[in-house]
Amino acid sequence: MFIRQNIQTLRFFRTTPAMRCPYLPHRLETKLVTELSGPDAISQHDTLTDAGFRRSHHFVYKPLCDSCRACVPVRIRVRDFEPSRVQKRISQRNEHVHAVETQALATGEQYALFARYVMARHRDGDMADMDFDDYRAMVEESPVETAIVEFRDDSADGKLVGACLVDWLSSGVSAVYSFFDPQDPRRGLGTYMILWLADAAARAESGAIRSVTATYADARRRILVANSEGLHAADEQVRTRLAVQCVAVGDAGMQTGYEAPGRTMGIVGVGSLGSAIAVRARAFGMRVLGVRREPSRLVHRLRQVLTQGGG
Repeated sequence: MFIRQNIQTLRFFRTTPAMRCPYLPHRLETKLVTELSGPDAISQHDTLTDAGFRRSHHFVYKPLCDSCRACVPVRIRVRDFEPSRVQKRISQRNEHVHAVETQALATGEQYALFARYVMARHRDGDMADMDFDDYRAMVEESPVETAIVEFRDDSADGKLVGACLVDWLSSGVSAVYSFFDPQDPRRGLGTYMILWLADAAARAESGAIRSVTATYADARRRILVANSEGLHAADEQVRTRLAVQCVAVGDAGMQTGYEAPGRTMGIVGVGSLGSAIAVRARAFGMRVLGVRREPSRLVHRLRQVLTQGGG
């Protein structure tokens, strides 16, 4: 099977023999595979990823099973994405975890964490037999723009608690493989890493946004109501607040916005810079009002930007 890309390039695909499915019991798996090579490897990777393929080393593959469609490629549209309450709590639970994007080079520290993760989650899979050389090949053999993001806690030695091998695409970021400390599943490290990648992709989409900081806090107030006869009732009121601060740089210089959900943000000047801030503020549940620098003209463009941008 082949697909003709242009006059000079023919890309061949092959199907693999049916093998035991690593995800579902009593099922067989078949894949459609092709190699990424040549001067157009990066552009082909973009195209095939959009079609649901995933990369491993120099190859990309897609499930092609006769009687099963359980494997579904999942994509997050970062412009439309709003974290749920559970996801916000997971982000708060991991607020002391810091992500550092590094060159795609394998280390012994990464491999030790990878081995613990695989033995805890995929003991019966093929990856359980991977040694350090196999792991290094998975990380370093890439014909496209690849990095590894390390997630470390804020302890004195900066303990490695997770890592994610990622490919940067023209349209976003692809998570090739991620692994984390399996000792505390309630921490939600896997979900937290995906949330971090969604945030990184959103930042990469708009060069105007230079910094986004979110804070979460619970304020508890104890209430006691009593009458003259000494009868009383107690209650507790909890107020939760999520706030976001956004710094953007553009044609109007540097601007900083700070607001919280349920409140109103006013933006003076709705060019590319103001629009970028508005889309992200709307994603956090804020009501956004905009005016042009000419006092007599109200801005309808801002509403269009928020609608088109999925805010």
